Amino acid sequence: MKDNTFEKILGKRILEGRQRKRLSRQRLAAKSGLTYGYLAGVERGSCCISLVNFIRIYEALDNDREIFNCLDELVDIGSHKNSVKDERLEARREKKHLKYLKRIGQLIKNAREEKGLSQEELSRKIRIGQDRLAAVENGAPDKERDKILEKISKGLGVSLYCFFPAD
Repeated sequence: MKDNTFEKILGKRILEGRQRKRLSRQRLAAKSGLTYGYLAGVERGSCCISLVNFIRIYEALDNDREIFNCLDELVDIGSHKNSVKDERLEARREKKHLKYLKRIGQLIKNAREEKGLSQEELSRKIRIGQDRLAAVENGAPDKERDKILEKISKGLGVSLYCFFPAD
């Protein structure tokens, strides 16, 4: 399995730069002022590199611009991580929205039952299908939710705001 982490890609480019310049790791350590062990970790991709240390290595490699050839690949990795993060955030929002719709549905059901009406009776009164009313009470999304909520509030003789949870 190919490991495409930022650290691995950058470490590989630094190793390749050191090899192009025919420098030993010890010599690069001496030129950059970094330790042999730190450079080994950077080249393996097992440690994070600060911008300051990256610049030290870059300068010790005589400003080898080939190190930067990995930037497009690194940007792709960052973009992928962001898109995954965005997908997770969207999933959390959707889950919260569905929970909110269920809460609204429960408030509608409670108000209907307090008025002593069955779903069938209320659906006839407000002229929507009983299955649609049941879906709203169960928290199912509906394109015309606002219109339906308005009809339900009028049919029950309560304020529309009764159906919106305070939390």
